[in-house]
Amino acid sequence: MIREQRDYFRINDKVLLRTMAVSEQDALSHRIPYELTNTPGFALSNELSAIDKEGTQLLHAIADNNRDVEAYLKLLSRKIDCIANHFIAEQQGDTEQKPVEVTISEGGIAYYAQTRHEIESHIVIQMTLLPSQKNIIAFGKVMSSKLDNEQYL
Repeated sequence: MIREQRDYFRINDKVLLRTMAVSEQDALSHRIPYELTNTPGFALSNELSAIDKEGTQLLHAIADNNRDVEAYLKLLSRKIDCIANHFIAEQQGDTEQKPVEVTISEGGIAYYAQTRHEIESHIVIQMTLLPSQKNIIAFGKVMSSKLDNEQYL
């Protein structure tokens, strides 16, 4: 039996997705449009991630001295994350943004959209992963855009 080996991955999931056309210069310099970052949920999510990064070494040092204190601090962190995720979900509910099915692979990201981006144009994509509410912002170039059932793929 021959084992199939692939050098790529494929992820199918639902995310909250926003895209915007940007200039080639903005894409190459990774200049994020203000409209994508000017939301309370985005700022809160990024700030909590930064705090987690800052506290990692401290938490390891605490764990060396007292495992119970470390466990308790992790519980408090999870509690704060739950409250923040609820707040962010409420904020996104106000914008009526619905989860979109995406396929992410080594070759890029595929999704259905209401508006068409020109082939070879540059875009910025903001994906909010669910249920963690983690944000990913990526720049890319449109390689394909096909009309399929009144939406663009």
